[in-house]
Amino acid sequence: MAPKSRAAARQQGQQQPVTFDYSGLEIGMRCQAESDGVYYAAEVVQVSTARNRVRAPVKVHFPGYESTWDTWVGGEQLRSKALKRSAPASRAPAEAAAAAREPRPKIEMKPNTVVIVSTSAAYLKGHQTGLWLEELASPYYKFKEAGFEVVIASARGGPVPIDAASMKGDDFTAAAKKFMLDGDAFGDLSHSIRLNAIDFKSDTIKAVFVCGGHGACADFIKSPVLKKAIETVYGAGNAVAAVCHGLICLAQCKKPDGSPLVKDLIVTGFSESEEDAVKLADKVPFAIESKLKELGGLYEKGEDWSCTVKVAGNLITGQNPQSSEGCADAVIKAAKAIEAARIAGA
Repeated sequence: MAPKSRAAARQQGQQQPVTFDYSGLEIGMRCQAESDGVYYAAEVVQVSTARNRVRAPVKVHFPGYESTWDTWVGGEQLRSKALKRSAPASRAPAEAAAAAREPRPKIEMKPNTVVIVSTSAAYLKGHQTGLWLEELASPYYKFKEAGFEVVIASARGGPVPIDAASMKGDDFTAAAKKFMLDGDAFGDLSHSIRLNAIDFKSDTIKAVFVCGGHGACADFIKSPVLKKAIETVYGAGNAVAAVCHGLICLAQCKKPDGSPLVKDLIVTGFSESEEDAVKLADKVPFAIESKLKELGGLYEKGEDWSCTVKVAGNLITGQNPQSSEGCADAVIKAAKAIEAARIAGA
């Protein structure tokens, strides 16, 4: 928590100066900068030795953005008042525009692949969060055991933040523990593929599985790349699945006819009573249960923290972390049935 202002200190009869601890902050340190709830990669390029917070700016550089001055907020993040996208100085405007229109290269996908999509967000309105590990770990092993290739993708690519709460007590499941000790699996999570590097039109992709964690409420809510990916896979008749807070991404998705993806389909998702139980209802952009109903989804739920999975054609949804394994089983069944139908109709 930030120290009290001098005015507040004087009101309480305290004459001590406002100080901040800058220990551990070094030039070259990579960190996250936040602006209006959106987090950006940043690098410290200059540090003041002043003790007074107001007079102690920290100069950081945002890759792809103009440099800006700011103040140290905590040991892990910097706050930026304004970020303005800057064009590469070495390119003429026409050349830069032409480069922007060029399609980005896509990674080569192996046949029979399931793409598991994770959040890249480590914070939600100041609350430390990330991926809920069980929601990725159990499906990861389920898909592997069923003979599928598995690709872990995320909004930004690279290391995926894990919600610490998902690694405590009963929430730290056997599958989650196995995952953390599995070099190959953890390596996949640490080097996740950026979403826009995947060609979701590829016939090698048999399903997309979107996992949750409250981080999804930060970077899935308005993601054109994820929206297009889901609509592409669903429109091709392949399996699309989401569990717990991963369902927040479905609010922006449409069917080929332009109607909400969930309209007239039986769906489930993190319930309002479960959101109240974890005391984060004031952090999420909207209640998933209410939003699904608002969009015309036929929302159904089980008891809090029970395994509840709903299958509506090639859309599969799971209510909570306890539903991740059952949701994965339903995806495997659906993907194999879809493939068998295609082979039979060929």
